[in-house]
Amino acid sequence: MLVTWAVLALGFASLGILFLNRLGGPVEPSWQYVFCGIWTGFSLLIAGLMLWHFFLPVNGMTLGVFAIASTMALIRERRWFAMVLCVPFDRLFALIAGLFAVWTANHALLFRGGYDDYEYEFQAIRWFHEYPIIPGVANLSGRIGFNNSHHLFAAMLSVGPLRGTVNHVFNSFFVALVCVFILSEVRDLAKRTSGSPARSLFSALLFCPCAALVLFGPFGSMLSTLKADVFICVAATSLAILFLRWASTPAEIAASRVLGATTLLLGCVITSVKLSGSVFCLSIVAVVIVRSLRRYAAQPQLYRVYAAALGTGTLLLVSIPVRGVFLSGYPFFPSTALGLNVDWRVPVPLAGWERAVVTSFARLPTTREAMLERFRWEQKMEAGLASLEDLKTNFDPRPLLGDPWVRNWAVSILISDQMTIVLPFILMAASISLLFVRRRQEPWSSGESPPAWACATISAASVAALVFWFLEAPATRFAMSYMWMLFASILSWVARRQDGQRNWVASLAGLTFILIALAVVVFEDPNLQGDERLRILVLLVFAGCWFIAFLLIQTAKPQILAAICLLPSLFQHGERLVDGGYAGVRSMLWIHYSPHHASPAVLRRTCSGLGIYETANPAFETPLPNTSHFNALLRLRTGRVEDGFIFRDCSTPK
Repeated sequence: MLVTWAVLALGFASLGILFLNRLGGPVEPSWQYVFCGIWTGFSLLIAGLMLWHFFLPVNGMTLGVFAIASTMALIRERRWFAMVLCVPFDRLFALIAGLFAVWTANHALLFRGGYDDYEYEFQAIRWFHEYPIIPGVANLSGRIGFNNSHHLFAAMLSVGPLRGTVNHVFNSFFVALVCVFILSEVRDLAKRTSGSPARSLFSALLFCPCAALVLFGPFGSMLSTLKADVFICVAATSLAILFLRWASTPAEIAASRVLGATTLLLGCVITSVKLSGSVFCLSIVAVVIVRSLRRYAAQPQLYRVYAAALGTGTLLLVSIPVRGVFLSGYPFFPSTALGLNVDWRVPVPLAGWERAVVTSFARLPTTREAMLERFRWEQKMEAGLASLEDLKTNFDPRPLLGDPWVRNWAVSILISDQMTIVLPFILMAASISLLFVRRRQEPWSSGESPPAWACATISAASVAALVFWFLEAPATRFAMSYMWMLFASILSWVARRQDGQRNWVASLAGLTFILIALAVVVFEDPNLQGDERLRILVLLVFAGCWFIAFLLIQTAKPQILAAICLLPSLFQHGERLVDGGYAGVRSMLWIHYSPHHASPAVLRRTCSGLGIYETANPAFETPLPNTSHFNALLRLRTGRVEDGFIFRDCSTPK
């Protein structure tokens, strides 16, 4: 696992550093810019894969092209990487980072398997691995139409030992990468070695949601799954950190152009992986573009790297709706907006059903109504009573969405998502009061301190993302970092304004109000059990103690401040120890890989005679075409699978 990560990191970094060095000017040899190079190289790869897949399958040949390109880039930039290896490094930090990477890699070998992996993720990867993009493949399995670009990357890696096991590599690689980078920021905060304490504080506060991905998730750890939400969490965190670095770097040096280009590319590639990240990421991208135009208006010769990054980002963003039309007939499936009148378009009721299932799952603790609706559709198809007219009937999502849901949803959040939503919300609300306290001095504003507009941008983008999340699909895993980024941006903004003395009246008044309000809600709600109330009260006490501890620490004690930033992460992992005892400690320290055995597939034929393998859990090796939801109306557009799938009445001639 560690060797796989190292090879991937070197390949991405080689492509990224070549791009940044040749177009953005000489890049300082440092590990910080290796991090930028990895994200830049990954973005370039995804853009290339999206273009490649229009014409060819993403398979071993694609991996060979990537390997050759990376090797050539490494040879070209070998002196730069040699200088990076000569940069002095902290041995203690290297040991801690290495242990964290080993711990993360070990947990990545666990098979817990996300439900979605065997609902559509492996299925999508196999299709992309075997064929160029296929029109209407979402008619076979609706969720392939979600158009997640990370499936292309997984398809490329599905060769040799990684064939069918790429779920152990994708998310874990990026979680380890970002967590180690954040730990370096924590080290900088503790030693105040470089940059701004306010900027490092922002990064350090985000260690909790990123490190939590190793062990936690709605149904267990998501680290060894292909869920794009894990990637979105760590990638959006990286985007915010790089954006603050870019905003605080003088425009005249090459580092500004490198950080700006990386931020542009990263924001676009996150959007291509999952559209739910578009609100936050494209807000950041828009600010970078506008301010870059102002920064370099008098020096157009410095636009090369921005022009190249913007061109690549445009390719990524344009490819999203184009691929969406190919896969489902809609640019942004399961939304039916702007659907094209093509013969392979998924019927509007089925697209609406897919969207309603996602929303109902996010709003309610169970999707029983959605499952009943699914069974109704399947019974129609299997009984041979369905006709194309049934698929043209307007879809009513209300049976799936249920009764007024906000109260039950909020109680569910209080019980099961305390560290992801509740704790950062409490701390954020308490921190807001400090924004209204004017300061005469700004001891943290010197050097590379992030300007107020940059913190405000992250705050506004986080709020916009949370509003979109709440309205569309408020499942916690769709917004694992936004509340933390909102809190971190506000507290960093506050820290930038502080002169070493805290305003106790404003901050403690805000904290007291929030804690009392939540405590009242907890005791008034009859749906909460005794142990659930206790857990929430423990969280409230921890939030109060954490905030008071932060107020007590002066800027002259950076080591203690860094330790306080890591406390939320230790608190959430400590809860696992209390619950599991010795077994919890053992599972946290070491887990052995256990392979998954796919469900058997049964060959069934549609009205047109098309053979489809039906299985409850389609894996990578399940023969194509396969589905977990058989539909008797499905047929090929022509006699070739490559030409796609459509729906036709059983009475229609073959």
